[in-house]
Amino acid sequence: MKEYDFIKLEDQNVILVLIQTCESPFEYLSEIADDLRKLNYSGKIIFDELLHSGNSDERFISGTFEHEEFVTESFQFIPVKRQAPLRKFICEYLQSDKDYLHASGLTSYQQKLIEKNCVI
Repeated sequence: MKEYDFIKLEDQNVILVLIQTCESPFEYLSEIADDLRKLNYSGKIIFDELLHSGNSDERFISGTFEHEEFVTESFQFIPVKRQAPLRKFICEYLQSDKDYLHASGLTSYQQKLIEKNCVI
């Protein structure tokens, strides 16, 4: 089983990478880059670290993948408003795959919020 999952956000030409472990996404950059090369992808990447580091101000990391590699100086934490479609999308995704939700470092209260269709 991979430690991350790709979610293509067609309307935004972005690939969202959901980290599914307690490890940093930077531990998997070479594997992620290999998978992006197979997809022939070039563009914006957003890492969601909800399952890795929780629902904090450093939850989302934006970066660029160009010419078959990450542009390392492009990585930065980005703020995403509480009711943003991106957060809602992730919560809906986790509702459909509760194994990841329950294996996460989220508190039981946060897990229950997601299960009840609340956006965190």
